[in-house]
Amino acid sequence: MVTALEKPFANFGGNPNAPFDEGLLIWDIADPLSPQLLSHFKTGANGTHRNLYPGGRYVHVAASMPGYRGNIYLILDISDRANPREAGRWWVPGQHEAGGESFFDALPTNASHSRRRAEPMRFQAQCMCGAFCSGAGEDVSLHGPAMSRETTYICPTAQLA
Repeated sequence: MVTALEKPFANFGGNPNAPFDEGLLIWDIADPLSPQLLSHFKTGANGTHRNLYPGGRYVHVAASMPGYRGNIYLILDISDRANPREAGRWWVPGQHEAGGESFFDALPTNASHSRRRAEPMRFQAQCMCGAFCSGAGEDVSLHGPAMSRETTYICPTAQLA
C-alpha cells in the first residue's frame, strides 16, 4: 500500500505554515490488521498527491519536486520496497523552472505543431487539444495519474488518431 503525504493547502482548511511530512509511505499490508511501514520516499518539496499503485514494481506519482512548478509525473521503482528509487519523470514543458523553462514560452497555439517540442509554446484560455488545458498564464500541475486501462483522461475536444 502507498500513502501520499502532502503539505496542507490553506484553501482546504490546512495551515500551510505548520510542519508537515511529505513524499509517500510504502506499507506491507500482508496482515491488514497490523500494517508494517517499509519505507518513506521524500520528494524534497511539498510531497505527493493522488498516486497510483496497481501492484508490481512501479508506483505512479503526482509529485512536487525541487526545481519544478506544480506536480509532475514521477515513476518510482519499488522492487526493493525498503529503498524506493526514481525510475523516470515527465512534466509539461514550462514546469521545469530550474531548467530555464517558463509557461510563457510553453505551448504551441497551433495543435498540429504540439508534437514538435522545439517550438515555443503559449497557453490558450480554453482546451486546444494537442495542447494542455490551462488558462492563459496559469500553472499546470498533475492532479493524479489515470487509474486503470479502462480510464483515459483526454481533452474533451481531442481527435484520436
